[in-house]
Amino acid sequence: MRIAATHSHLHGLEHVKIWKNSAWEELCAGLLQSDDEVSDLSEILTRLRFYLDGKNWVCETGGSQKSGRFSKDRVSVQLDTTSDIDSLSTRIGHHLFAYQQDQIDVGIEILPMKSMQKHMSSGPAYYEGELYNVIRNGRGVPSVPLVLVGIEP
Repeated sequence: MRIAATHSHLHGLEHVKIWKNSAWEELCAGLLQSDDEVSDLSEILTRLRFYLDGKNWVCETGGSQKSGRFSKDRVSVQLDTTSDIDSLSTRIGHHLFAYQQDQIDVGIEILPMKSMQKHMSSGPAYYEGELYNVIRNGRGVPSVPLVLVGIEP
């Protein structure tokens, strides 16, 4: 697995690289350790959950097999394997709520690139489409620093 693209909303990427670099490095290493042949988001989530658990990240999803929400050092990370069309806006809502409650400083959303998503049967949200939605909404919406991360084999 590789990180194909990132987008920084409200300086989220800059914040995480400067102030939360160890958390960012652990997340990147967790994504890169997945087998290049894996294109199933559920398998990627399982491997990422196992890796981050070993690095003392907290899994906040109560064992759900379809959603991964992790946090460490005021950074919230989400990888969702569902095809629910409202799932990304709901997940960003979780980041926004945690940010407004002063629980996190930045949220990170991990999404498959379109080239990876088109081979998936479940049809989850994909990076390019959600990047368009974030840019279309403008600078202040959502009002939480975010990093969109696009992954592909």
